Amino acid sequence: MFGQPSYLGVATADWVAALKSSDSLERRLAAHALAEIGRTAREAVPALTEALRDSESFVRVWAAAALARVEPENPDAIPALVAGTRDGIYFVRSLAAWHLGRLGPRHPGIEAAVPELRELLNDNDPSARAEAAVALGNLAGKGAPPAVEVGTGISPHPALIYVLLCAGTVATSVSFQRVRAGSQAPGSMSPSSGGVSWTVFCRSIFLQAHVLLPS
Repeated sequence: MFGQPSYLGVATADWVAALKSSDSLERRLAAHALAEIGRTAREAVPALTEALRDSESFVRVWAAAALARVEPENPDAIPALVAGTRDGIYFVRSLAAWHLGRLGPRHPGIEAAVPELRELLNDNDPSARAEAAVALGNLAGKGAPPAVEVGTGISPHPALIYVLLCAGTVATSVSFQRVRAGSQAPGSMSPSSGGVSWTVFCRSIFLQAHVLLPS
């Protein structure tokens, strides 16, 4: 018998509830988790749409990215990510570009992001410029140039940014699981029962970061 869609042993409904947490990192983790669950997390669409108005811009970006994966045809997802490329915080601009690039050239409505990503190539932050260049390369099928100069300056490699984001996800998830442990079925959140999930999750971090590294 198949259980409910889940991520790291936590059901979709619980991740949806976590979108309303008072902790912004938990809200960000919830959005990430729902994105990983994908299309089978359709029940999360209303909550993710509401999260597009979160008080924290980085949560809004993660929510938009999740919405784009849970319901690719949703008309609110891409505009919200594009808005993130204009955020006042450089890391949020970089994050929005990263998510746009990950959606790929076949994602519905992704062509609307190309002009903003090109504009981001002139950003005063090197990491934002780097992420914009990578995203434009990924979206080359939608009219973006195949190769773009990002200017001078020291920029962290996108793979490093991804690993750091995932490290934050792991740390926050540990906290989240401890908080929710009392309300879950016995043993469902214990270290022993969650060991395989953590192994798979950490392996996925390595593999996805490896994809971003130059060959």
